[in-house]
Amino acid sequence: MAPILFSIGMAFLFPKGFQKLTSSLWILFIVLACTAVVFFGGGTKLAYTHAFYIPIVLAGISFNSVGGLIIGMLSGFILGPWMPADIAANQMQPLESWVVRLFFFTLIGGIVGYGCQVLKSFLLEVKKKLLTDPITELPNLKGLEDLVERQGLTNRKYAIVVLHVDHLKYIVRALGQASVEEILRQIRYQLTPHLNSLAFPILLDQESFALFIYQDTDVPKVIETCRHLIKNEFIIESIPIFTEFNYGVAFKEADDHILDVVRKAKLAAEKSKRFSAPYSIFQKEDDSYSKRNLQLIHDLSHTIGNKKLQLFYQPKIDLKTGAIIGVEALSRWNHPQFGAIPPNEFINLIEGTLLINNYTKWMIHSALKQVSQWHKNGLKLQIALNFSMKNFYDPSVLQELHATRRNLGIPPESIEIEVTENAVASNIKTVADILATLRDTGIKIAVDDFGTGQSSLQYLFELPIDTIKIDKIFIDQMITNSAAEAIVRSAVLLAHELNLQAVAEGVESEKELRFLQKIGCDQGQGYFFAKPMTAEFLTQWISARESQNAKS
Repeated sequence: MAPILFSIGMAFLFPKGFQKLTSSLWILFIVLACTAVVFFGGGTKLAYTHAFYIPIVLAGISFNSVGGLIIGMLSGFILGPWMPADIAANQMQPLESWVVRLFFFTLIGGIVGYGCQVLKSFLLEVKKKLLTDPITELPNLKGLEDLVERQGLTNRKYAIVVLHVDHLKYIVRALGQASVEEILRQIRYQLTPHLNSLAFPILLDQESFALFIYQDTDVPKVIETCRHLIKNEFIIESIPIFTEFNYGVAFKEADDHILDVVRKAKLAAEKSKRFSAPYSIFQKEDDSYSKRNLQLIHDLSHTIGNKKLQLFYQPKIDLKTGAIIGVEALSRWNHPQFGAIPPNEFINLIEGTLLINNYTKWMIHSALKQVSQWHKNGLKLQIALNFSMKNFYDPSVLQELHATRRNLGIPPESIEIEVTENAVASNIKTVADILATLRDTGIKIAVDDFGTGQSSLQYLFELPIDTIKIDKIFIDQMITNSAAEAIVRSAVLLAHELNLQAVAEGVESEKELRFLQKIGCDQGQGYFFAKPMTAEFLTQWISARESQNAKS
């Protein structure tokens, strides 16, 4: 009932087209009805005359001051000299009676009409602000919804192109929000004069524009036009600013709401950025992947600590003696719906949330408990634990590490913390003191994925590290690729010059092993030696290996 009343109210407040005629007829009908009520009710001496305020107010609401004045005067004349004061006694009204009534009806009509005119102006201004971005003066997402509804495009075919502006968060940090707003304005001025016939531009948020493209428009042509129009360089406060743009396209399908199409286009823009493509078109698997990620993050929040994650261990081998000197703890997750989830997938997901700290605490507790058991059984193995940068921002993670180590009686030198090269190289100031404190206690520090970072090697002499782990990508190709061979050889030499241990990741063949031994690499791990395995299987594997070595 409420929506119906609201619709009727809006039809009277903002009548459009046919609604104006309908409102006029309704108002005239109510005037006639009020006339009949007064006449058949006995005349103007009774209170029925007040019923005329209804059409007067409605006229002021619908047609502002003009409408209120006209209906006020009309009502006043209808109840004027021709309408008796008392029908039964055939008594006519005094002149001053109906003239005063005419004056007040007209006055009320004018006041109501003017008031409604002011109210409408205010409401229209509020609506404009609600539907328009104040920085660029382009429609926002609400404005796009309004456009689709007003133009009756809900069931028509169209496309949405999302234009994501990259690097803006860095510009905010360096120059402030005003600089980003100026960039958005400049993009708007570069786009709008040339796109009116091709697309309808809007500002989605502080990092993205969207283009509403009509059914028969050539979408690749629109994107190419945008790429031609928008420059990658902007001058802000006399400083040249470089930005990049990612384009994502989504086409409306049968049951899609405009917000669904926009969401899909944003997913496509993210894919474009991931793959460095000129633009990407939304595919159904993109949506399922995104929803899958949401479900995985939700499930991980319940899985961590509930024994649904499992630690596997991959041995690290001394390449000179062939002895097993330690293991790396690696997580595995067998999801009840999706099956085995690759570690790099679910760990990357939780690294984007604070779940990473709970996950690392679980890993510390589980891995050190197992190491303690091995030590009691005579297996003096070192355990390598992978840490995220977020772990160093949460003191409770390191407290968990120290407390668990002390409670289980594990020597600090039996623990190695691994952090990726990109992480340490880009956060030297943040991690330097923390890593130094860890190393002072005797815990070893290793840099993982060495060689894949895109930064300088400054961290090698600024951070307290013990080991570099040469990334698998170089080990895979060093036999057949001279450049990869040179990188591996140089990495081992550099490590030794700095008194560090060199570990080769992903050793998968005897040729690779022989080459690594030849250049003096200290340790190796990979499928050539053993795949990651459960603690139980690793214990059996070590026993079998030792028995075999004893026989030989």
